[in-house]
Amino acid sequence: MEVCKGYILAGDRQAIQQAIDGLMRDYAGNPGLGIELCKVANTYLEAYTLDPNDKAKAGYIDKARALYRYVLEGASDLDTAGLWAKAGLIRLDIIMETDEDVFNQVDSIAVKYSPEALQADLWETVFAQYYQKAIETGRQGKRDKASVYLTKAALAMEKVAGSCPDKRPDAYYALACCYHRLGDPRKAIMYCQRVLQGWPDYGNAWRVWVLIGLCWSELGGMGEVSQSAVAIGTRDVCANLARYSNIPGTRIVRDILCRKNTR
Repeated sequence: MEVCKGYILAGDRQAIQQAIDGLMRDYAGNPGLGIELCKVANTYLEAYTLDPNDKAKAGYIDKARALYRYVLEGASDLDTAGLWAKAGLIRLDIIMETDEDVFNQVDSIAVKYSPEALQADLWETVFAQYYQKAIETGRQGKRDKASVYLTKAALAMEKVAGSCPDKRPDAYYALACCYHRLGDPRKAIMYCQRVLQGWPDYGNAWRVWVLIGLCWSELGGMGEVSQSAVAIGTRDVCANLARYSNIPGTRIVRDILCRKNTR
């Protein structure tokens, strides 16, 4: 499967087809290979999104769609491979901007699967694709469109937080990132605080503190809070970031925040 991915990223069509033909023949006698075929289809999507205008990658969307459908034809209704294929088709719809009914589709699919982690995985897929679209369109200067995608990404991550308690700290941090990009630093701080209060030993706590620091800077720049409030908030951030001085970059970020906001 890794060989297939390499050929896809390199755009070697003949080698790709030979490798996929072999996987498809094996899949006929081994349904467990369905997930591997979905991973190949996912690579088609990833290669396409890297450069949609690359002529060498023309047809990658159609090939991904065909592989997902092929897996669905051989999968039982609640097979994990079938879930991978359905998730792939939803990603494809988002990429191609034919996503008008995505949330209804995911709702109807997710309720069929247990445990809750599988439902959350599906919503995480939706979040990741919308977040990526938001970043891409933002870089193109399409701010309104990027905001729409970020809002959809946040809605998907709310589903993760609601369906799987084990994933809530990551979900809340992701929501904080969404609202920070949407220009709502207050809401971003609110979700950051939920993470820190609910999971004091969260593995990415230093990232949460960095985001809080950025949000305080933005609140001050927007004139929504006094400079004294910004200074108090930033000192708290800097004091907590000091605990993570062993992580590369945190000391630099702390110093910049302190110089900018605590004078």
